[in-house]
Amino acid sequence: MTCPTCGADPRINPGFCRSCRRADRAAVKRRKDDPVATLRRLMSDEVSLDRAWREFNSTPGRAAAMTVEALMFSLRERGTKAFEEPDTKRRLSELSKRQLKEACQRVQNFKPHMAAPWSREEAAALVSNWRMLRGPAHR
Repeated sequence: MTCPTCGADPRINPGFCRSCRRADRAAVKRRKDDPVATLRRLMSDEVSLDRAWREFNSTPGRAAAMTVEALMFSLRERGTKAFEEPDTKRRLSELSKRQLKEACQRVQNFKPHMAAPWSREEAAALVSNWRMLRGPAHR
């Protein structure tokens, strides 16, 4: 049987080839995380500007910074009543657990001249709404 990694027939050193495949997968992962490599790949594929923007600016598992700021604005301006608004629901559902924790800290630390700091119960309502929007896996 010919080895797909080194091309030897029969497989002379399966352990070495296994290590090579593992290193190749790690190199591909590093290239995916490298913004310059991502730009080069997008340029060589001749993709549309819209697709390139979406792919380069995606934040899997996290809401974009502007989404977080828009959510914070609505929570500061309208308090817990903002939970009823579709845009607030969408923005809240995009938060990661870490972003949710940061949002809870921020609403409880509002400056009184800007908005009333949220109580522990109001922050708990934020978490509860997030869990409801994210589904059973987060309850």
